[in-house]
Amino acid sequence: GRYRIVGVPLEVTGSNDVGAVFEDDLGPADPTRWRLGNYSTAGDSVTEFPDAMPVVPGRGYWLITDSHVTYGADGYTVMPNRYIQGRGYYEVPLARGWNQVANPFPFDVDWREVTFDYLGSIIGHDSTLIEDNAYWFSGYSYLLTNTLQAWDGFFVFTRRSGLKILFPYHELSN
Repeated sequence: GRYRIVGVPLEVTGSNDVGAVFEDDLGPADPTRWRLGNYSTAGDSVTEFPDAMPVVPGRGYWLITDSHVTYGADGYTVMPNRYIQGRGYYEVPLARGWNQVANPFPFDVDWREVTFDYLGSIIGHDSTLIEDNAYWFSGYSYLLTNTLQAWDGFFVFTRRSGLKILFPYHELSN
């Protein structure tokens, strides 16, 4: 099987239920063909389809397939939901511990440009609050990454509650 952490960088139109978003492309739920779930810090567990959380920008999911399948959804481009000094960001709340999140935008984002809100204060990569790494899963192992690819998810570790990740609405330039 092929393991990936995925996200859907769209404001989904219609139902954002995981079944509505994934079954049209992957076929009916069948654990021998594909499985989907999202990690929860609470209980250090994965909630599997059909009980996984609804599909929203910034949320990551484990997707395990028996082949290289593609998926998509109907929706519209995610726009910033937060502005700081005229710059647009997409804000996603984080729990204390490991968080499975995804790039909410349909373009690559530079991890080094990601900032955080801690109880209302905008902070950078403060190692007392956040482990300063994004962990992408290659299918075989976890790797540090500075490129948060569109449609991909990753793990980030927070040392406190009250944090929100702020993805910059700015395409990574190569």
